[in-house]
Amino acid sequence: MTPNTLTLTMALQACGILAQKKETFGLDRISRKTVSWKIDKGLHHDIRENGQNVDVFVGSTLMNMYGKCGTIVEAENVFTGLNHIDIVSLNAMLSAYVNQGEGERTLALFADMQKEQLGMDMTTILCLLQACRQTGIMDTCWELYFTIISPVGTL
Repeated sequence: MTPNTLTLTMALQACGILAQKKETFGLDRISRKTVSWKIDKGLHHDIRENGQNVDVFVGSTLMNMYGKCGTIVEAENVFTGLNHIDIVSLNAMLSAYVNQGEGERTLALFADMQKEQLGMDMTTILCLLQACRQTGIMDTCWELYFTIISPVGTL
């Protein structure tokens, strides 16, 4: 039986919840983040085998999970492997960068994606504001401010 997109998304989200727990378990005191990452890698393998890695929801959830586990390279690989990038997948990658303190990479990816005219939503703005805080870059912060207060903004 091959799991569908919803089942995979829920399983990956459960891994994300597990990764956020600080406790360890087992006799060798393995961290929950490590266990979560191992489960996620196994799920990702199954997803690739079934050809489901191009689905935007599964891909975005994978990026989110990898970001929580601190494995940015894997998140980037999922992002670049998507057939179609939309605001959901962009936000997942931005969030992964921000969660790992990669503010400059967050802002650089957003600048690259602006060429695709994806626009932005509140999640995008929150990620960008966090990236501005991490980097201290005020120009982008002011641009976001004026986008938010503008009556004809892109939101």
